[in-house]
Amino acid sequence: MRRAKKPPQALERRHQRAACEFPAEFSWGTVTHRALVKTIGMGGCFLATEAIIPEGEELDLAIRQTRPPSRCNAGARWHGSPSAASD
Repeated sequence: MRRAKKPPQALERRHQRAACEFPAEFSWGTVTHRALVKTIGMGGCFLATEAIIPEGEELDLAIRQTRPPSRCNAGARWHGSPSAASD
């Protein structure tokens, strides 16, 4: 996966993010996609994924680092092919 440029809001974060490599998957519409959580914090996470998700789309995210997986609703706030930031 290629590395995308950091979004402008990354410079204005209220919460720190920790680097990680957690396996994840998310549902967008009726399709489930694989992802890798690259950073995570109180305000959101950064997903490396092959899917290109338009900003504003709602996702059902499952981080598979825990058993059972940690699930939450998330929104795509930025994307750079092929990755997305969510909160």
